Amino acid sequence: MKNAVYVTDSLIQEHGSGGGVVSFHELNALQRVCMVKHVYQHLGRLLVEETYPSNPFMYDYYIASLIENPDEIEIAQFYGSNFTLTMKRLKKATKIVTVAAHNLEVSLEEWRNFRYFGESPPHLTNPSLFALLCKGLIEEADIIVCPSTSSAKYLVEKFNVKEPKIIPHGTDLPEKWSTEREPFTVFHLSQFGPDKGQKYLVEAWRMRDFKGELILAGSSHMQMLSNGIPNIQCLGYISEEQKRELYAKSSVYVQPSVTEGFGLGVLEAMSFGTPVIVTEGVGAKDCVEDGKNGFIVPIRDPSSLVERMLYFVENPSEVKRMGENARKTAEQHEWGKIEKQYEDLYEGL
Repeated sequence: MKNAVYVTDSLIQEHGSGGGVVSFHELNALQRVCMVKHVYQHLGRLLVEETYPSNPFMYDYYIASLIENPDEIEIAQFYGSNFTLTMKRLKKATKIVTVAAHNLEVSLEEWRNFRYFGESPPHLTNPSLFALLCKGLIEEADIIVCPSTSSAKYLVEKFNVKEPKIIPHGTDLPEKWSTEREPFTVFHLSQFGPDKGQKYLVEAWRMRDFKGELILAGSSHMQMLSNGIPNIQCLGYISEEQKRELYAKSSVYVQPSVTEGFGLGVLEAMSFGTPVIVTEGVGAKDCVEDGKNGFIVPIRDPSSLVERMLYFVENPSEVKRMGENARKTAEQHEWGKIEKQYEDLYEGL
């Protein structure tokens, strides 16, 4: 077996970020094929962020200093942040980087238009820092993996990346699920940020007097978007148990992002038999067949969101039909099947 290391921003299956969930399953696959000597992950990020919050360069510097016996490592899998220094230390390893790329230009437009998000990070807006951030990705990686066709297309067009490999993200499959959904409920789960497009979903809800409920979860900051609008519930952070309950009761799950590399919530909702509405900016649109298991709408278009949500209100039988198809889609993306794609990649080396 080849010696390997795994490096990630975070490695948390429960109560963690989407990246933490993906890392958990990538590591599962890597451990079945290789002898994983070290895993460098969440704790290092916490230590760095006590002094340097959200600084990818300091995190890379910190991890690079921890690498032991770099010449013994034959395969190195990376997920998430910039790891240029760390990759340079692993000179003899085949380096694989998973990149859930979103469209930076579209993202920065949202930062500029909606100042309540705060200032956009300097490593994304300063050309020199951004070039340094991407240096390892372009020059050091032997294989780049993307979770969606939109992520791959962006890397090819912006950075001239040659033939990125597409391996989608996955989902766990609950044993118990149902397509019976009353009353009408719309659910959205995500971090709060300019990429996520929550303001367009809230605006869509405001435009029409829906006889139902919109539930926003994942960040208490979404409350600032929904003040004074009837039938919107902002839950902030929720537990895994609450998340499963909301997926199971929702009539439709909406991912309104202007740009997003994938969007795990889409597949997670589908696994509970819940149809979805996603925008063109969501990488997980690869999993959506318009009119069969959900709908795909333009970005920044509240009117289209209203139209599709009303379709489910006026056609409750479609919640059941599309929900059943959504579950079938999720079954094709069960994490075990996705891990097998990573195993095949590692074995091919």
